[in-house]
Amino acid sequence: HLSNPVFKKEYLIEPHENTRFDKSYEIIEVGNLKINSPLNINYFWGVGDVDLPALNKYQLEFFKKNYNIIPQQRTDDLKDGFYSKELK
Repeated sequence: HLSNPVFKKEYLIEPHENTRFDKSYEIIEVGNLKINSPLNINYFWGVGDVDLPALNKYQLEFFKKNYNIIPQQRTDDLKDGFYSKELK
């Protein structure tokens, strides 16, 4: 929020990046879901501009530990969404 990018005509073809963080991520397999977790963002809610489905590994661990749930895909098609699976 400290600086705004200067508008350039090139942004009409390809938009300006919406994050200042590196786009590198690791893939975490959780049940039937492969989650992209950013490598350089320690902020609990932050995922930056990584490919979807994206979730910060700290948030994933928090939900596993405190709520005993993990996210899962409803079907093989990402468009069908997710549900919370209770761990036993």
